[in-house]
Amino acid sequence: MAIVKALREKFKDRPGAVAVTGSTGRAASLIGGQTLHSFAAIGLAKGTAKELANKIKYNETAVQRWMETEVLIIDESEF
Repeated sequence: MAIVKALREKFKDRPGAVAVTGSTGRAASLIGGQTLHSFAAIGLAKGTAKELANKIKYNETAVQRWMETEVLIIDESEF
């Protein structure tokens, strides 16, 4: 958690620069983030890689999120 806090502090002038995600809802909630699938705007990730890429490509909010992200944290811990 200390690393997440430090990165958020370092990038506080750029709110979208640090994305905090977890592989599951529980992991994400424990670190104050969102699931990786939610961040990526791919839902349950059903489809081919090309279909998923297009799902992001045509989602203006998702594209903006990806463009603003400088640090992507993916936490696997659920403890």
